[in-house]
Amino acid sequence: MKDSKKLAHKKILQEYAFVKTDLEYKQSILDENQKEFFSQVYENHKPDKSDEGKSCSIKKKKFDWKTLGPEVQEKAKKLYREISKLVHPDKDPNGVYQDLFEKSADAYVNGRLMDLYEICDNLSIEYVISDAEIPVIESEISEKRKAIIAIEKSIIYIWSQLEGDEETRKELVNQFIEKTKNKL
Repeated sequence: MKDSKKLAHKKILQEYAFVKTDLEYKQSILDENQKEFFSQVYENHKPDKSDEGKSCSIKKKKFDWKTLGPEVQEKAKKLYREISKLVHPDKDPNGVYQDLFEKSADAYVNGRLMDLYEICDNLSIEYVISDAEIPVIESEISEKRKAIIAIEKSIIYIWSQLEGDEETRKELVNQFIEKTKNKL
């Protein structure tokens, strides 16, 4: 493989790692502030008795590797099998690799090729990225960037960034209550 191609692959892997870390960081900010934000919402808006017991669930569609083409599908299957050879509970009776096994199964089921690569890196499993996989990786990066933007635009994230500005925070809580009046 040419040096420029190796560097291009290295660059995209690092870009993915950065975007993934940024998403995890911003998601943790959201998670850490959610409870406090909603406690302020409920201080200002007591739900009706008719709201009790309401819940919503989102059904996630099962990922189909075939949509990414046969080369990528075969590569993902091969990576998953290589990982499973090392971390499957039958091969790991002490459960040392239980977390990696669960992460690899989740990555495979949900079509996250880059997560499979990360696990391979953790286990020193060698792989080569093909040109057919680059658009898949770029798509995963794009999806993570969209998730980051969604978090950054969320009221809770914005509210969390205004620590010390209680007046503006209170305005955001009131805006949230107003927007969701019939949903709370």
